[in-house]
Amino acid sequence: MASSRTRRSSSLISALALGALTFFLAGRVFLTPAAAPKTAVMRGRVAMLGFKEDFEAWRGSLTQEERSLLLDQARGDLSKNFRKSETFRKDLPEEKVSAFSKILGKFFENEVEDYKKESKMVKPPEYDGLLKKAGDVEFDWGLKLRIVEQDRQADRRYKFATYKDADYKKMGKKYPQSSPLLEVWKVLNNCTESHNKAVYVLDLLKQYKDTPECGAEWKPKIDELVKKGVPPVGEPFEFMLPGQLVMQMRELVKYRADRLAELEKTHTEAEMEQKNGGGQRRDG
Repeated sequence: MASSRTRRSSSLISALALGALTFFLAGRVFLTPAAAPKTAVMRGRVAMLGFKEDFEAWRGSLTQEERSLLLDQARGDLSKNFRKSETFRKDLPEEKVSAFSKILGKFFENEVEDYKKESKMVKPPEYDGLLKKAGDVEFDWGLKLRIVEQDRQADRRYKFATYKDADYKKMGKKYPQSSPLLEVWKVLNNCTESHNKAVYVLDLLKQYKDTPECGAEWKPKIDELVKKGVPPVGEPFEFMLPGQLVMQMRELVKYRADRLAELEKTHTEAEMEQKNGGGQRRDG
């Protein structure tokens, strides 16, 4: 009998808490225009006002002792010690519990009716719309041969350079650029003077090939360049050089041109010819 009264008291407290929560949420949801359409708001407001009036009337029928009892039970509902006390086992009269159950039942019945009406008004989503859009598209899921070459030598060179760069950073130094990338270097060959300079540079490369400083990998390339020789005046003279060397030479040419442009602002033409190598123009 005691356990039955305990379950009954606990269910009443839960029902009261549910009613208070419903009262709070309904006031927030159904009375907020931005949360639902106007029709739903009006129906919710009517249902909420009816529940509020019935709930206030039922609460007004409680005596002061009954209100204090419900308040104490709600506060100590999660306390194990309180749930073992006599206060927790006390219950309201049967007619008041029944009246509150009818109020909640009436409220939820109204909510169910409103939900059914709204579900009829709202157009259901077209669940098979995606199949209608893309159902006729055919895909080729067959496997096709594709060979992707991987340059393992390049990977090893990059890994080696990365380690070297890290070692140089620890020593406070900078590791020189070591990429094997080659780039085209164009030599001026539009007049007799520039042609003779190109021949002179080619002769220097011949001499450099016989020195110990010339690497073995460069000797065949120099022989190939010497064999081709300098083309006639007016034809392009191009050959491949390490990309980093080309980049450095371009930076050097740009620095020289910018420096000469600054000097021309403060020096005469005779002084510029003297600084530029006894009459040699910088564009020659």
